[in-house]
Amino acid sequence: MTSYEKFARFYRIIALHTFNSFILILVVNLVMAGVLLISDPTSRDEPAVDRRVQTHREKFSDPEAYTSMSPEEVESFLEEQDVMGSIGFQHEPWVQFRNPEFHGRYLNTDARGFRKTKAPRRNPGTPVRIYVFGGSTTFGYGVADDYTIPSFMQTILERKHPEYSIVVENLGQGFYYSTQEMLLLISKIKDQDIPHLALFIDGANDTHQLHFMRDQPYFTDIATRLWNTRASVPSDPPKKGHSWIPMVRLAEVMSRKLERQGSPSNPGIPDRMQEAEQVSEQAILEANGPTYVARRYKNNLNIIRSICREHGIKCYFIWQPIPFYEYDRSLHRNFPYSGAIPGHWSATYQIMENYSSPDFLYLGEILRDVREKVFVDDVHYNEKYNEEIAAELCRFIEPDLNELVSRFSH
Repeated sequence: MTSYEKFARFYRIIALHTFNSFILILVVNLVMAGVLLISDPTSRDEPAVDRRVQTHREKFSDPEAYTSMSPEEVESFLEEQDVMGSIGFQHEPWVQFRNPEFHGRYLNTDARGFRKTKAPRRNPGTPVRIYVFGGSTTFGYGVADDYTIPSFMQTILERKHPEYSIVVENLGQGFYYSTQEMLLLISKIKDQDIPHLALFIDGANDTHQLHFMRDQPYFTDIATRLWNTRASVPSDPPKKGHSWIPMVRLAEVMSRKLERQGSPSNPGIPDRMQEAEQVSEQAILEANGPTYVARRYKNNLNIIRSICREHGIKCYFIWQPIPFYEYDRSLHRNFPYSGAIPGHWSATYQIMENYSSPDFLYLGEILRDVREKVFVDDVHYNEKYNEEIAAELCRFIEPDLNELVSRFSH
């Protein structure tokens, strides 16, 4: 066999193996492309829904609790809420996190994650600006834009004062409690965005988060782990040039799934609802937690009062009703606690029921004699009770509001 024949034979073998390898890789990538098209939502144009968000909805959502929205509207709204919840919270300086920007038919937030409120009537004169701070119940999880507490306040106050200009803004954010609301107020003031009246609706998140005797935002533990793990590791910008290759995209999907493990995405009081039952110091927390909650909350009120007094803002504080105190748990489709309700809820609410101040409104007992569904999921109010709470708030602020609208009308 000549040298040329040897080379030709060697070349044919190499070419055959190379071609077969190419075909094998092509077939594998085609198979992976099909699998990814089915299993990876990010490879399609349709919005992705986090499995944990979907599970939370399936477990707690109660379509029978709605009083104004039709079943079709409820379904469409919940689909939008699932997508927003799957996007997840965004980082925000000072307050740690905020809701994402989202635009749908029933659910809308702006670039800073603030919920759309019913549009105010256009009247002449300087508008009275009312900012409503709070957590997910203030934001209005579970209901469309027009059925949140601030939106109902806009309607009620305009009906009461049709000749005046009034603007109510919803500054509620999922998981927020009084400390974050205080920081958000400071942030608004630093931006020269100063309201005439500021309302702070609290109770559920303060009780849940502060009873662990730690005054820190909900995602602090996750943020700390991420910081401590990655602070010293250089981070290169992601390279997208080869994402079209299915094998590369599969690796990216697996990486995303690993990164997302352990990152809560449900609004309001989340799956950590029963975390206290798993803490070894449970007895200590139940004994001392409620006192800590009340003390920290009152300290925050005093700080907020000082800030508002300095900037000419009338402030009001509302302690909200919850399903864990003075409410018939059998009305829930699926009550968050399978066993007894931990004692820190009732202990904290009893302390706050005895707190008295002209700028403080206690609503913790208003569900005591209610015999109808109030909550559309584990902790969020339906349209009817958002309206009832809004009416209570409007009555509470009426004296100061009358003085303001009278001053601005001249």
